[in-house]
Amino acid sequence: MTNRKLIAFGIKFLISILVLWAVYAYLGSPETLNRLKTADPVWIGAGAVCIVLVQVVKSWRFQALGRVLSIQLPFRKCLLAHLIVPILGFVTPGKLGEGAKIFYLGASKKELAFLFIIERFQDMLLLLAVAGFGFAFSNFYLISYLVLVAVILVAIGIFLKLDWVINTITRFVLKKHIFTENWFADQSRRLLHPAFAASSSITLAVWAVTFCSSFCFARSVGVTLSYPNIALVFSWAVILGLISSLPGGVGVREGGITVLFDTIYGIPRAVGMAVAAVNLAVHYIVLTITAIIGYAVYRSGQEKTSI
Repeated sequence: MTNRKLIAFGIKFLISILVLWAVYAYLGSPETLNRLKTADPVWIGAGAVCIVLVQVVKSWRFQALGRVLSIQLPFRKCLLAHLIVPILGFVTPGKLGEGAKIFYLGASKKELAFLFIIERFQDMLLLLAVAGFGFAFSNFYLISYLVLVAVILVAIGIFLKLDWVINTITRFVLKKHIFTENWFADQSRRLLHPAFAASSSITLAVWAVTFCSSFCFARSVGVTLSYPNIALVFSWAVILGLISSLPGGVGVREGGITVLFDTIYGIPRAVGMAVAAVNLAVHYIVLTITAIIGYAVYRSGQEKTSI
């Protein structure tokens, strides 16, 4: 990492801490602290288990999608990558986390980068579908889905010409091309294989378990909304967090959870803030623990192969 990038990361990280402090200072209250003190540990524990299970399901999806693209990766290696790396996505810009996966997995950088983009594209489509469903019974449902279709078509167009976009940037910055012309369009033809549809369906399981952890954290502080209602709030919050360039979307996501609970369902902001706080804290704790355990297992395997 160059000094310029290191300074930029430090500035973003500092801003994210300030944003997070501002969110809690403005939206929180003594009621928030009281909710956190009386939070149900059983529900918190269930949510923590879901966070770990999500990494297992993501590893399964990654391996399955990799096969479609002729990338053969052992499940154990995929799992260790998904245990070690996610914490980087919470404390650094997301691309650094994906870069760490590429470094660890050791396969073709271009192929893995393509696979990561496919995963993110699927995740965004599902989040938009869940978020858009919130308008299904409103006067805006038709226009919301027309906008969704337009966004998807634009995204597909950009994806198919992503090699041109990347090459334009690298030609200006690095004075070289990275991808051959129409590389992404050529690779995309491989996604027409029936196995791709089967592998992509795992994305449903990824987010079903992810929203399950959100449901558990909401229950832990006394929010009794149904699972679909919780999923709606968190899908919008995750989208808002992705828009942010701060590490892990921190602050923006938490503010989104709080305001959306209040705006859509009339849940007091103090309570919504408690849900956001539990969600953030448990993710940090669990992903730090899984990273330590995963790295210990990885190092143990390295030592055995060197003997």
